[in-house]
Amino acid sequence: MPVLGKAPMDGKPKLIVGDQESLEQLQCLCSHCLRPFHLPSNQPPKEAVAELLHNFRGHVEREHPGAVAGWGVSPGIADKQDGN
Repeated sequence: MPVLGKAPMDGKPKLIVGDQESLEQLQCLCSHCLRPFHLPSNQPPKEAVAELLHNFRGHVEREHPGAVAGWGVSPGIADKQDGN
């Protein structure tokens, strides 16, 4: 897990789970810039994860075009999408 303020810039951007100050809302972060991404709370879990990943992909394309081709998510996030 990156220390806030020091985002690792190696490899392609990944969606990582951030520090949880509150159990109310899961916060994910871009591994390159630490921009937060939140699961929409007003949707069923499968649709919320799909929207989170869609938003992250768009962010990577806009903000990190020079990163290694492709994008990634941590295994925990990918498992949640497949498991619902």
